Amino acid sequence: MDAALFDRLNALVPVLARRTLERLVAEVPAGTALPRELAEHELDKVRGLVEDDLRLYLRMLAEERMPTFLELSSVMDAAARRAQERIALADTLTMHHVGLRLAWEEIVARLSPIDQVDVARWAGHLLRYVQVVTSSVSTAYVEAQETIHSAEHEARRALLAALLAGRPAAAYAERAGLRLASSYLVVVLALGGADASGPAGRPIGLLRQSRGVQEEFDRYAGTPVLCAADVRLGTALVPVSADALPEPRAGLDSLAERLASVVGAPVMLGAADAIGLHAIPAAAAQARDVAWLALGLGRPPGAYQLADVLLEYQLTRPGAGRDQLASLLDRLDGHPHLLETLLAYQRSGHNRRQAAATLHVHPNTLDYRLSRVATLTNLDPGRPAHAQLLAAAVIARTPLPTST
Repeated sequence: MDAALFDRLNALVPVLARRTLERLVAEVPAGTALPRELAEHELDKVRGLVEDDLRLYLRMLAEERMPTFLELSSVMDAAARRAQERIALADTLTMHHVGLRLAWEEIVARLSPIDQVDVARWAGHLLRYVQVVTSSVSTAYVEAQETIHSAEHEARRALLAALLAGRPAAAYAERAGLRLASSYLVVVLALGGADASGPAGRPIGLLRQSRGVQEEFDRYAGTPVLCAADVRLGTALVPVSADALPEPRAGLDSLAERLASVVGAPVMLGAADAIGLHAIPAAAAQARDVAWLALGLGRPPGAYQLADVLLEYQLTRPGAGRDQLASLLDRLDGHPHLLETLLAYQRSGHNRRQAAATLHVHPNTLDYRLSRVATLTNLDPGRPAHAQLLAAAVIARTPLPTST
């Protein structure tokens, strides 16, 4: 490119920058956080950045080379700021592409017949330049976004931990950019069932699907939800007003189905109301125990509250009564097939044929095993009074998690 053409194009840079912003308003979909929604002083800042980009491109074209890392630093810093301003990466790249396209159109319009022989070479240079800028802008943007997300994630985890521990949380909420609700629906997610194991029996972990779990909870609540996932348990705080607590529970079964699709395993949800921040720790413990009880008792996947497992919940509370009930089955510990038979018989509603079919054994085999249970425990599963004690003993032995 001769010096005269370079000077003419360089003098047009302010006009090209203004037209770039006008073209952006016309080409980028409404609702994005682009210059149309920026204050006038922000528009001036963006216009200055576009001018810098155009001058860099024209200089590279005149010198027929690619920019160095140092020369691209201002472009990359601007991309990082776009990430902080929540301007989408696609829109950020559009700002560069529109400016370069307009510059190219001006170059072609001002070429003399003699300059036409250079068009192919300059076009190749433009494509290489766009590739370099796109790569640099994308890298800087993604790195900045990861930093932002990491900071937000840690702030939210710290807020959730404070609420679950019953500690003052106002400072954590301010750091996370979230407003604390007056009350919460505490939901605990538990994975279980045979499908909760992956290849070679390795347990499916919630951590790997934590982003999908978060998205489902956010969609369910219609607002950002504090959510943390462990290997087999996840805890979420759904913000609600104190007078609207019954309403959020309505869609919990559907939420459990969607979460099961995300994690690829059956999902149990335990839910409990926390009216006031002070009630969150107790509600979380209750929701966790409810979810784990439903899982341990072989209930179908879905959502459960205390009322759904009220008797079972009470029978698993620590105390001398629970310990003595659990000890009624101690003599079956060395006979897992007998305990399995007792569980199948109870879950079938004491239906011998159904229980035998579940175990894939003959009804006579089932009868023999039940008689062995009676001999070892001195409690006959066929007698109503003994059957109640045996059912309570099974519940008392249901393991609960020691922490979330």
